[in-house]
Amino acid sequence: MKKITMFEMPDDERGVSPVIGVILMVAITVILAAVIASFVLGFGGLGQRERTGRRRHQPDQRRERQRDVDQRRERRRAERHDEQRRRRIRGR
Repeated sequence: MKKITMFEMPDDERGVSPVIGVILMVAITVILAAVIASFVLGFGGLGQRERTGRRRHQPDQRRERQRDVDQRRERRRAERHDEQRRRRIRGR
């Protein structure tokens, strides 16, 4: 039986051809670079935001938020008004 060292391969076992190995490594590198470039340039993934970082429907959301704030403010004003009326009525 022949002793196999680290740098010798037995004749009966075949590995991947060096050409095929290089082609596979280049293909993996190209695909990885394309995926990274698509995320960096904004072509892939998130979709909710534009390149500027603003949401596409921001004016609508801003209007809804302002409407909610206005409604809460109006409710508080009405509650204060009612409380003042009750105090005046009790004071008479």
